[in-house]
Amino acid sequence: MTKTAMKTISFTNNKNKLFSNISHCLLYFCLLLPINFSFANDNNEPADASNLAEGETVESETTEDETVEDKVVQDNDSIQITAFDKTPIQIATASNFKPIVEALFKNYPPEINRPVHWISGSSGQLFFQIKAKAPFAAYISANSRYVDQLTLDTPPEEALETFTIAYGQLAYWCPRRCEDLSITSFYESFKTYSMIATANPNIAPYGEAANSTLKWLGKEHSTLFNLRPLHAPNAQQAFNWVHQGNLEHGFVPLSLLKYHKAQASKYITIPSRWHKPLPLTWVTLTNSSQLETLSDKEALAIIKRWLTSANIKEKLKAYGYMIPKTPDS
Repeated sequence: MTKTAMKTISFTNNKNKLFSNISHCLLYFCLLLPINFSFANDNNEPADASNLAEGETVESETTEDETVEDKVVQDNDSIQITAFDKTPIQIATASNFKPIVEALFKNYPPEINRPVHWISGSSGQLFFQIKAKAPFAAYISANSRYVDQLTLDTPPEEALETFTIAYGQLAYWCPRRCEDLSITSFYESFKTYSMIATANPNIAPYGEAANSTLKWLGKEHSTLFNLRPLHAPNAQQAFNWVHQGNLEHGFVPLSLLKYHKAQASKYITIPSRWHKPLPLTWVTLTNSSQLETLSDKEALAIIKRWLTSANIKEKLKAYGYMIPKTPDS
């Protein structure tokens, strides 16, 4: 084969490779282009630019007051998440109230349109979390001491809104080995069972009430001097210790006994004169990061109205709470 023929074949092969490379590049570029279909009407017919008047463009139907997220919700019935749905309202509540409020809140007002999380603990534990800027919209304490302290620590321009939901009651409970308890003889069981469950009196109002009750009884009954209180982190945990059989008896919130349908002959309600009152007190944490928008405040206002409604007050009575009297009652 001559040199001229060989050069011709080589040139032809290089040209074919060049066209092949260019073809592959064009194909790859086309694959990267986004595919966007615009529909001009409900029949899903493509918008025809030739039918538009000169200078006219196809515009989005989103109004100035409508966010892109709101438009997605409107255009697709399968998407139900809105801005209200995403961020839950977090409310800190004393442990004796959490199971009750969650049971009552199963049929909560639909106009809230967002989840509500009830975070429980002892009133003292929650108080210190709030002081550390925990993101709670409101705080429900089992006594007024922590509420008063929060009020004192809050600047006047951020005045806290407070009100009493109900008054809790302390009970003595001995579920397995006691029968027909009475207020005049229940302490006889202290001779048999020296260890008794109570909430920690330093951080839990029901523990403080139990401590006061023991001091009251100790004035008349020397048998109490051998009693050994075991302090749980909160009132719910004190209840659990007795309920699970870790301890035979304890001082617990009456509301938890009512909630769990405890046998009435196995517990007694402690007279309120034996300890300080247990007001279940609501506090709106006005300086909370949870209350930065108007929608946050409106949702919380709905919850407050629900909690103070006549229907809820009647149900709280059934759980052993005492409802405070109002000027109209």
